[in-house]
Amino acid sequence: MATNQNHVINTVTHKQNFLPINIVLLETDNNDFTSVLDQDKYTVYQDSFEDKHYAPGIQEIALIISVSESVMSTAMCSKLLNYFRNGGNVLCHVKDDSIFSSIRGICSRKFQDYQQFWIKQSSQWISPNDVKKIDKCFIQSHFSTFCTNNFGHSQKIELTAGCIYTNENINKVLDVNIQQSKLLLNFNPSSEKEVATNEYLPIYHNAGTKNSCFNWEKYQGQLSTKFLGQSLIHIRVVNSTFDLLEGPKFISHGLAVIADRQINGRGRGQNSWISPEGCAMTSFQLQYTLSSKQGQYSSLLQHLVSLSVVHALKDLCELSLKWPNDIYYGPNIKMGGVVILSSVFREKISFNIGVGFNLANAKPTLSFNDLLNTQGIAPLDSEIYFANIFNCLEMFLEMMETEKGLDDILKLYHQYWLHENQKVTVITENNDKIAGNVKCIDEHGFLVVKLLSGDETPVQPGNNSFDMMKGLIMPKKFK
Repeated sequence: MATNQNHVINTVTHKQNFLPINIVLLETDNNDFTSVLDQDKYTVYQDSFEDKHYAPGIQEIALIISVSESVMSTAMCSKLLNYFRNGGNVLCHVKDDSIFSSIRGICSRKFQDYQQFWIKQSSQWISPNDVKKIDKCFIQSHFSTFCTNNFGHSQKIELTAGCIYTNENINKVLDVNIQQSKLLLNFNPSSEKEVATNEYLPIYHNAGTKNSCFNWEKYQGQLSTKFLGQSLIHIRVVNSTFDLLEGPKFISHGLAVIADRQINGRGRGQNSWISPEGCAMTSFQLQYTLSSKQGQYSSLLQHLVSLSVVHALKDLCELSLKWPNDIYYGPNIKMGGVVILSSVFREKISFNIGVGFNLANAKPTLSFNDLLNTQGIAPLDSEIYFANIFNCLEMFLEMMETEKGLDDILKLYHQYWLHENQKVTVITENNDKIAGNVKCIDEHGFLVVKLLSGDETPVQPGNNSFDMMKGLIMPKKFK
């Protein structure tokens, strides 16, 4: 199977040009850049690059924008300058007393009036002429590659109402309005004409409502769980599926939220997750006692979820696991990821779990159905995908409660992961860097690294938001 997979990888990568899909704003977007940048193609978000162990790379970042006229720190200038020299695209002010002043000599070889900005796009220098301000009009004029083609139209997508499907008796729970952190959920809207907003979501019980195009019958025909996904809220367009679950009210164990499109999907840390139509997005709730295996090994749950996706799809196409929470095709093509938020109240631990997966989206990157097409396999319907994932995850959750379940799950996890004997650098609290090789993950999901000394240590990810394997931090108790 590995040979076939490599053949498919080579075929796919030959046909598609995998470009970086992140645009980073070094300051808060007070200039409304997100209204002109193509958010179907790029993830646009703010990041100050404060982590001293992280350096931006051209593999993950398409463009860096800074509108501040203040002098950058030497460390920040060095990071951007190295990114620029490696072929990265940067738009920022250049001050005479900054480290960037040395780069002006390169710019002036083509543009004598290059005094205020330096810009590079597709290996072509662009002169700002008399431009005095970096704003969205300037980006549209000089950086059209990164902008939406609908310059005259708003990219704003209207939010839609939700529809709940259930086989369970949770009507008592859903008989009243629920105020979550960002959304008021109304399970008894007065009419089908109620409008969803950023703060309000009407949710209808009638499965035939025009607000949903989810095929409940097809989904139910594949679903075999006892609780997970047996109650489901479907929304065509939502800010984030997390918004329905995150708040003071835990709704229901196993309740799932599925959206056709997210406007502000969440990734790890402050990352965003591009969620175009065709991307399979779900968030769901789980709740366990602290004395249960899930409560005792709560940090392992994200690995169980990502394993469920990979294992459920194994008969169609071989995917891989990238620690700690990513799903890959081959070593370089990211297909999806997992985000988990947890909270503890008295003797119970509650989880809100989000999974995003490139199932059928045409852009910005490769989708799972693209892979199936290269192998002559029919595309996978989203209803079947979600049912299979929930079936697999509930099976693993039940395995965790058995005597040998944890060991069996860890063995299965390591069959899919990408990191066998991978060389890494571990950072101590004194900022010393120690070389080692990845061995495994432990029962809590931490990466175990064997150092050159022969010692083994668990490590945790640093603040590198693009590659958790870079800048691994050694726990203090080992140092």
